[in-house]
Amino acid sequence: MMPNVKTLTEIAHFFELMEKMEMGVALTDEDGIYIKLNTEYSRMYGYDSPSELIGESILTVFTQHHLGSVCKSYQAICQGKLRSYPIETKLIQPTGKVLDVELNWQYYIESSLQISYQLHGIRNLSQTQHYQQLVSQMQKSGQIGGWEFDLTTGKKTWTTEVYEIYEVASDFEANPENLMRFYTSESSSILNEAFNSAISDGKSFDLELQLVTMAENKKWVKITCQPIQLGKKVQKLLGTLQDISWTKQRESELYKLSLLAKYTTNAVVITNSSGEIEWVNDGFVKLNGHTLSEVRGKKPGGILHGEKTCSATTKRISKKLRQKQLVREEVYNYRKNGEGYWISLEVTPIFEQGQLLHFVGVSTEISQRKKAEADHQRLIIDLMEKNKNLAEVAFITSHKLRKPLANILGLIDLLNTPQVDNMLKENILKQVFQLAQELDEEMHYINDTVGKKCNNNGYQTFTNCG
Repeated sequence: MMPNVKTLTEIAHFFELMEKMEMGVALTDEDGIYIKLNTEYSRMYGYDSPSELIGESILTVFTQHHLGSVCKSYQAICQGKLRSYPIETKLIQPTGKVLDVELNWQYYIESSLQISYQLHGIRNLSQTQHYQQLVSQMQKSGQIGGWEFDLTTGKKTWTTEVYEIYEVASDFEANPENLMRFYTSESSSILNEAFNSAISDGKSFDLELQLVTMAENKKWVKITCQPIQLGKKVQKLLGTLQDISWTKQRESELYKLSLLAKYTTNAVVITNSSGEIEWVNDGFVKLNGHTLSEVRGKKPGGILHGEKTCSATTKRISKKLRQKQLVREEVYNYRKNGEGYWISLEVTPIFEQGQLLHFVGVSTEISQRKKAEADHQRLIIDLMEKNKNLAEVAFITSHKLRKPLANILGLIDLLNTPQVDNMLKENILKQVFQLAQELDEEMHYINDTVGKKCNNNGYQTFTNCG
């Protein structure tokens, strides 16, 4: 929308403000020769400086793309058939960049000086159109509603989704007074201030507020506003409205869970659905040495697993997480200082309306228990080895020692009989001596082999009988 300036005096004053405007503005004589223009005008057409266009014809900036309806309209302006003509078109800069723009020409006659002149304006619509397209896409997805307030005409427009969020009929009058009635006292005050700043200063806003619908349902909504300016004056307000009650409820539940987890001695970590850490409690920090700021956005395994972490265990964990299943495992982790330790881990997937939101992992250090289990296992192995050695001793005793000992006892009994003469006694004594030597050798074997095994496992060595 072009400013309404009618005399050269007004134009001179107007041009003092031109450089501060976001709109491109230029002044040409009745032949279309540039007399004055601001930087934004030259920039929009792809020129570095206004001086490049001073003294040139306005046709200089028209590309082949414009030489149809644009030139035809411009000729009508030059011939005095039209006093003003706005048109939305595409502008192709010399670099090939394409902009959606609004062109506006005004034709004036200064009767006192008997001269005519033209005022040209150009405004970039690309940002506005992009915003409107974005709103349109979000509206189609059914996730968000859009609204528009034209400050020039006073026209107010809501999409269907906005009516549904406020739970009002489609003929509901969408004026600011009716709008504010839905919001709580505190939210209404915040929103009113934000609207005033958007209109007076062109400040956009993005707020989360509470309201009560026409059907008296309490809701949390996210309302955004993007002011559309011409120069320093706001012409339109474009915005979105989204029902975020479910999100707020989820945040509240997550806060309660976090509060509970904060005061437990176990290590608690909460991740998003992708497994990236969002929050850890003090127990996690004490156990691992990593603070929340150090681990946020990272995956627990990448921080805590190391060389001795069992790969089969980590594969089982990853598989269950991908399948969104409960995880229960014992894992060997590493603290920030490199010290290894054992934990008992349980990871629970958190769903809301069938959608995976978070994983909550709770771990308890079990290093002492694992050490006791290892010590117990070693004791069992030692006892089994000792039992094996004792069995070997028992076998030797029952087979290899008992036979010569029995023979010795038998020969000694024979010596005590009256029928034994001296020659027989001598032979018996020789046999006893041989058997004693055999018995001594067996005792040496037990001492040198089995006895050493027993000694290594806590037994004393057999006494050498030799």
